[in-house]
Amino acid sequence: MEYSNTRRANFLALLRVLDIPLLAALAMGIYFATAYELVDQYRLMPLAHSRLLNSKELLLDRAATGAHDVFILGSSVAVDGIDCHVIDKELPAGMKSYNMAWAGAGPGRWPLIQPSLVEAKPAAVVFEIDFPSVITNTPMPRHMAAVAGWFDFAPPDYRPTLEKLLNKENETDPLYASRLSQLLEFRVLPLVHLEVTVRETLRKDLRYEGYDKNFTDPWLRLTVVNEAAMQRSIKQNVEQLLHAKVEQMNYTADLIRLMSDKLHAVGAKVIFVLAPMNPDVLSQLPSDYVQKMSAPLVQAAEESGAIFIDQSTLLPASGFSDHIHPFEAGRVQWSEAVGQAVRAALQGDQRPHAVSDT
Repeated sequence: MEYSNTRRANFLALLRVLDIPLLAALAMGIYFATAYELVDQYRLMPLAHSRLLNSKELLLDRAATGAHDVFILGSSVAVDGIDCHVIDKELPAGMKSYNMAWAGAGPGRWPLIQPSLVEAKPAAVVFEIDFPSVITNTPMPRHMAAVAGWFDFAPPDYRPTLEKLLNKENETDPLYASRLSQLLEFRVLPLVHLEVTVRETLRKDLRYEGYDKNFTDPWLRLTVVNEAAMQRSIKQNVEQLLHAKVEQMNYTADLIRLMSDKLHAVGAKVIFVLAPMNPDVLSQLPSDYVQKMSAPLVQAAEESGAIFIDQSTLLPASGFSDHIHPFEAGRVQWSEAVGQAVRAALQGDQRPHAVSDT
């Protein structure tokens, strides 16, 4: 009996020592289960992440049908400036286009979607290029890379290629991290989702309904900014462009070569489009600015057998909602030009470089 009492006393003493660690372990287990449920099952994540994930699923769905479609990638400039209803009118009967651009997705995000693009065997892929996205080229957020890794965006044999391109601040680490590490990155996603929902989707000047699954006309801006905001944004944009260096184009040039090679291998036409620029911005830049800054991109396209089209002077100032985003009539005009460029490429026009219009 005395031995039994001693064992019980020792057991209770052990519990008193371990109660906090056990509670912490239980809380951690609940956290991981909640993170998994919210992100994996309910897709509770920022709209950009959700749109990226839905883009991959769209590509795989289209691949399963055997269709040969046209896909458009780019930043918020393409989100607001490309309407696939307009582009489809320029394409061969039965062919469809999909605008898979998303806000904040400069060229540095292209490689994430490349394996799914290749699997889809598209008829053509259009990559929208705008100087601010190329110049800024911010590292991929770790939680975005974790989402891409969790949902198998990049197979292991693609890792060496990615590590050559996405090596800022160890961008690729979350992509190939353990499931546990990726879950740890998920911890911020529900809160970011809530913050974005409150900050962005409730704004009356933006249209976010269905944005994460709208691959036809995902444009967001409902109004033109006021004159003071317009002049302020133009000034900031001009200052950013004037401080940029040609060398900042080299990373995107490398991406052009990578994306072109992989897509040409599955028979896709590859088109890089320099987006329209607001004339009020262009007028404050040196006359040879666009030609000088885009030279590495043009060269990369030529070397890769891709088509590079400079549409920087396509639109009037009235075709923009602010310093950079095409709007209403500007959106239609640019979409028509992109559609015509795709049609020409599909018909065998392999000019590596066209200037200003199509």
